[in-house]
Amino acid sequence: MPDWLLLLACLLALAAGGFALLRANRVDAAMRRALAELPRSEGGPVAPAPVRAPAPVTLPDAQGPLSRVAVVRFDAFADISGKLSSSAAVLDEHGNGLVITTLNGRDSTRNYVKQVKRGIGVAALSPEESDAVAKAVGPTKRVS
Repeated sequence: MPDWLLLLACLLALAAGGFALLRANRVDAAMRRALAELPRSEGGPVAPAPVRAPAPVTLPDAQGPLSRVAVVRFDAFADISGKLSSSAAVLDEHGNGLVITTLNGRDSTRNYVKQVKRGIGVAALSPEESDAVAKAVGPTKRVS
């Protein structure tokens, strides 16, 4: 497995683990609140409280689940072919999220993460990063 692919997989797994941990903390807090709201009874059974679904974990500027994902592979350097570099956009339905870019050279690998708001990079996006964002948003979806 190429090093860049392993690194990208590790970064995505780390991000997924972080989101899972945040969600688990929210679920734990919601369960504690629900248990505190249960009516107390001396002897009889107690009716269970209604179950409320926890809110999805999102980035600070994201407005819903990160459901729009696209990956663009490209040649970052003229002397290296095989499309070993990549940009991955992970966005919500409003175009908020992030772009992870990995540039692979012969002797080094560089990784960049840039925030995206409403389909536009907070920092300047490369053409490949812009392409990944455009593909994640989709040709028929407008960013509002």
